[in-house]
Amino acid sequence: MNNSKKKLLSYTLFILGFILPLQHVISAEPDFVKEGDAAYKPGHPIYDRWDKFYKIEQSQPEEAEKILLELTQLTPQDIKVWKSLTYLQIRLKKSNEAIQSVRKAELLDPQDQQLKLQEAYLLNQQNRNTEALVIFKNLSTSSDSEISNKAQQAVQNLSGSTVKSTFKDIYFAPSYESRYDDFIFPLKMRYGKNLEGGRAQVYGFVNLNRDTKSKGGVRPEIIDENAVTVGVGANYQPWQSIPIRAYLEVGGSYDLIDRNRDKFRESVVGGVTGYQEWYA
Repeated sequence: MNNSKKKLLSYTLFILGFILPLQHVISAEPDFVKEGDAAYKPGHPIYDRWDKFYKIEQSQPEEAEKILLELTQLTPQDIKVWKSLTYLQIRLKKSNEAIQSVRKAELLDPQDQQLKLQEAYLLNQQNRNTEALVIFKNLSTSSDSEISNKAQQAVQNLSGSTVKSTFKDIYFAPSYESRYDDFIFPLKMRYGKNLEGGRAQVYGFVNLNRDTKSKGGVRPEIIDENAVTVGVGANYQPWQSIPIRAYLEVGGSYDLIDRNRDKFRESVVGGVTGYQEWYA
């Protein structure tokens, strides 16, 4: 349920950030030359690039982006270039690039809070909520009531979904196997640190596996592991939209029953795990 809420929250905040702030932040009018340098006339390389940009912006957005990137090299101090590039990259679903572009615009106008708000929405869309929350909190005291209201709402929504820096969990799933008339007791405890907003984790762990039927000796009968394992582990989620993690755990294992071998052995376990819930 929490994952679903977070996805819905991210989508909602992004739509609000896309529709509302950009109405004020992004203004790419074809007649910008009238307001700019008088030297920008037909035949001037900057004028001609803007003219071509406006003609193909809707039909060829990828080519239009290339033109704006050229303009960032020719006129890096022109905030209109960075605002237009931010808008276009959002349309192209290039959120990481859009974040970099809006930050360039912020450097040229540090007092423009609409730009900061747009950056926060983009960060939220990327599930970089820790970074987004810092910006939203700063904007929550803005003298602009529209900005402060949006920021306060975002703070309220995100505060409950922000991934904490550390975590601890316990997994315990006792079961009965009628095939063996056996009770099995798996227990796992972890304590660790979240990295990249929870996308990566490093942790220490203790595993205990025990059942009521396994026995050692000369003729051992082993159903479950019947061992205690202590070690460290790490996992990583390659794609944020897909709930799959690759993991590796390294440690030492101690047998709880006699298995005719050294009771203490090294343990290396790796693999892929995933979990997802769907709701009607």
